[in-house]
Amino acid sequence: MRVFRSIHHPGRTPAPLVLARAQARGLALGLLPVMVLATATILQGTSPLATLTWTVPLVCVAALAWAAYDVRRRPAAIVLDGGAGAVRSVWDVARRGENGGPLTVVLPSSKVDGVLHAALGDATLPLYPSDWPDFDGLVDALRAASTHVLLDVALAEAPP
Repeated sequence: MRVFRSIHHPGRTPAPLVLARAQARGLALGLLPVMVLATATILQGTSPLATLTWTVPLVCVAALAWAAYDVRRRPAAIVLDGGAGAVRSVWDVARRGENGGPLTVVLPSSKVDGVLHAALGDATLPLYPSDWPDFDGLVDALRAASTHVLLDVALAEAPP
């Protein structure tokens, strides 16, 4: 079994801390316009309390929802074992580690404009070289895994 780790791999960081760190950027970007609006309200001589009581919770909920979505879709590791493989998200790795979950078949991948489009099972995902420290090794391993699957299919279809 071979594991490739992306730059987004959480390591041994606990899942709640991974989610909190992912929420920070969305929270900062969401609260910036709220604070500008509150400043404008104060400069007009009115109280910003009414506006802040509904905008701040709304921004917090939106930031949490986006962070939860992002950590569940962002690949942290690719696990390959023979002709089978799996993509583990940041959330999967933080909760269960790299080896948790089923493996699916690895199909031939394509490389377009420097981006590898990996096909594992029924999903195709773009893999960017900047996200994977051992990108060339990953490309070679995916190619070998898909060749392994194609050989298995060819042997199964061969007449006895």
